[in-house]
Amino acid sequence: MLSHLEVRIVHWIRGRLTAVGTKLNLRPYLAREPVMLAALSALAVLLFLAVTGLSHVYCAQQESLGNRWFTRGSSEFNAGHYGNAVSDFRAALLYSLA
Repeated sequence: MLSHLEVRIVHWIRGRLTAVGTKLNLRPYLAREPVMLAALSALAVLLFLAVTGLSHVYCAQQESLGNRWFTRGSSEFNAGHYGNAVSDFRAALLYSLA
């Protein structure tokens, strides 16, 4: 003889099995703490990797801009345009310090 709790569990399982054939019902799984913890942990790892990648892209862009302004300043200095060279070197310093 099944207890009242066992009968409820059997009915719950039957309901889930019939629901699988008609549509995907994720609500019961998302209500469980371990599933939510795993999903949120995976999301946190993905977002961490995305931010890390964007940070590396930003640093590479800053370095590229610093090198570009330094090269431009060097060519201005060699051409004798000292005022323009100073402003270009200042811009290169701003990007290299960032």
